[in-house]
Parts: sequence; C-alpha cells; structure tokens
Amino acid sequence: MFQKSLVLVASLAAASLSHGAVLFESGTFGATKSSWVSSTLGPQFIATRFTLTGDSNIDSIKVEGVFASTNPEQYRFNVSILSDNNGTVGSLVGSNQFSNMPVSNLYTGSQLDNPVYESTLTPTTTISLEAGTYWLSVASNNKVWGWSYSGEPDVRFASTPNFDSYRYYDDGPLIFSLNGSSVPEPSALALGGLGLGLLMFRKRR
Repeated sequence: MFQKSLVLVASLAAASLSHGAVLFESGTFGATKSSWVSSTLGPQFIATRFTLTGDSNIDSIKVEGVFASTNPEQYRFNVSILSDNNGTVGSLVGSNQFSNMPVSNLYTGSQLDNPVYESTLTPTTTISLEAGTYWLSVASNNKVWGWSYSGEPDVRFASTPNFDSYRYYDDGPLIFSLNGSSVPEPSALALGGLGLGLLMFRKRR
C-alpha cells in the first residue's frame, strides 16, 4: 500500500512539473480558410487575443500562414505580446518584443495557389506571463505573409499600421498555439517536494 501511494505521489509531482505542453490553441491547423496579411511591407500588423489560465513560460509559438514565396527559409518574423485593455489592444508587456525570431517551417498545403506553412517560432528567451488575457502579434518583417484563419466561431482580432491606432474585426479564429510549461502552484511544488522526500526515504530503508 505504501509503495502504491509513493508511485501515485511521484506521478502527480511529475505531471505538475511537465514541460512542452500546449498552453493555448486557436483555430484548426491544416484547415486554412483564408488569411490576413501581417507584414512590415504593408505595413499591417495583426494581433489576436489569448487567455492563460495559469502563470506560464512560453518557449515556442506555432502559427499557420500563407506565404507569397516558395522559399519559406527566407522569412523572418517579429512577435509582440501586448496587454488587454477591456477587450482592446493595450501596451507592450515588459520586454516581450522579438525581431528576426528563429523559425522552422512545415508545408501543409496551398491556398489560392500560394503555399501554406506551419511555422514554429522560437523566442531567444522564454516568455514568462502571469495568468490573464493578452494580445499576440505575429508579422513577417521582410516578406509578404498572411496569418491563416479557419472557420467558425468568429473571434475578435485587430489590425494596425503602427501599433498606435487599431481597427477591430470578427472573423474565423487565427491559427496558432502557444507551447511551453505551466508554472506550478505552491501546492504543486509542495507535492513535488513530498514525492522526492518519500523517494529518498524509501531508498534509505
């Protein structure tokens, strides 16, 4: 009985400290309906809302988009995390603004004869955010790129030429996911410590 309880506690502790999880996902990957141009060449920057249910560390952002070129390795992306101001775009959150973010691309199909890629963006430093609602902006900084959206339900997003004034739209959800790890609550940390303590106790016996 003691051994079974020990395994359960250790399993719960490991789950509470898990990494690489999907923290938020919007839209359906592989189901591009159309796209909104988000590029410094417009200039037009698209931002969309997301909500984190707990404190989180984001180590990658995956987006689906329509490329104007068949050479996706030439693309570079800018990413910004902005606050939410009662349903509108607020100010930049901390120093969470990245230029030329490293990217890897996976071809998923085409839309109006333009290639569609699933792009994984990796920030140079982990993005740490408290639980709450934010806005994510992703834009190509050297090529024309369209951020894909899928079908229903309609989701609010914003368009801006300069991160100063915004226009708001309701359309299919932009396709993206935030990936990383949840910051464990104090109770989860205590659980992890208990599991490790019990393991050490059992080894000493």
